[in-house]
Amino acid sequence: MNHTIAIELKWSAWSADPETFEERPRGAEFIELLKAGLAGGFDETGDSIEVATTSRKESRSGTVSFRPADGRLHVGVWLADYWDAPHDLLGTIHPDADELTDDDDAWHRELEALEEALPYVGWSGEPGHYVETSLIVEATPEDPDAALRELLARIDQEEDRLLTESAALWDDLVTLYARPELKTRAS
Repeated sequence: MNHTIAIELKWSAWSADPETFEERPRGAEFIELLKAGLAGGFDETGDSIEVATTSRKESRSGTVSFRPADGRLHVGVWLADYWDAPHDLLGTIHPDADELTDDDDAWHRELEALEEALPYVGWSGEPGHYVETSLIVEATPEDPDAALRELLARIDQEEDRLLTESAALWDDLVTLYARPELKTRAS
């Protein structure tokens, strides 16, 4: 059976703590299904899980899939950190933002230059950054609780990587955008 579960977390797109999931609607169901999979139960039932997460307080989301194969659990991780829309970002990073208005040709040229410089989240067309990875986990029937905590922590490390890379991209963009040659590039 395939299980598709949507879980809204408060501050992140993932958590290393099972209790964080269990506090959310359908979270306890997800944790129990994952424990069963880690104990080897998926091989018997053919179950798979796909979890779509969102963060209520941050602009992050993720999709994590768990599929059994040969006594292992194949885990696909996709996590995204969304930034504001380009027209909102322009006022944040442009050194002369106070002098530009949206009915000004210079504003439109600067917006176009910023749109070209931004990283985008995959197919969404939204500014930001994403990470994608695959993990393979051995079924551990002798201690599924420890395996669960280890797996959740490994996925949580991917969110840490996402945030580190997203912050570095943002810093690079701000540095780049402050350079005079980018500011006048679209002129």
